[in-house]
Amino acid sequence: MDNNRAMHNLSTIIKRLEAVVSRLEDLSVFDGPILPSTLTDSNSEAIQAFDNFIDSSVKQYLLLSNRLGGLVAVQAAEVFKGFQEQRKFLCITTQTAKPDPATLETLLGPTKDAIVAVTDIQRKNRFDGMYVHLTAVADGIRMLAWVNIHSRPFVFVEESLGSAQFFGNKILKNQKEKDKLEVEWIKSYYQVCQGLASYVKLHFPTGITWNARGGLAEAVMGLP
Repeated sequence: MDNNRAMHNLSTIIKRLEAVVSRLEDLSVFDGPILPSTLTDSNSEAIQAFDNFIDSSVKQYLLLSNRLGGLVAVQAAEVFKGFQEQRKFLCITTQTAKPDPATLETLLGPTKDAIVAVTDIQRKNRFDGMYVHLTAVADGIRMLAWVNIHSRPFVFVEESLGSAQFFGNKILKNQKEKDKLEVEWIKSYYQVCQGLASYVKLHFPTGITWNARGGLAEAVMGLP
């Protein structure tokens, strides 16, 4: 009898331990999301599509800008930086819940800085021989601000293309029979605007979305 009672007690203890372990496992699932150690990688379909857009349209514009050289190349580097910062922001949106307005403003800071850098290059070089080119890019770079538009942001990007075309079309007209590189260059910038508009329309037609089950955005601020 003593042996039977001991075995019964042992069986009861084991079952209780299993129940405790199971409960702890359940709690760990809801204890909060596991935040990434880096923002550079993402399996999100939207991020992968953004990478494809950068690798095709943005890098082609950067390549042709470097061939033109001078301030056009310097400005293009800032444009490229802006898209890199925007990619980081988009990665954050896939991994965190929507932050408060102050935190959101901080997260958008690097993108805004890139916009300012691009426009400053144009503003401070009015007498440069490529001023028209710098202006076309500066007028279109506001397209990066689509992330702060809450209704049909792709329309905002399309309007940015229209702004770029005011001076850009002068390049097409003046260089059509003179410099094919400049023609290819401005067309490549138009393609950046058009590519971004198509991307936004497909993946964020009603504005930026956040991960309702994600962690706090503050927790990933500053990650590489």
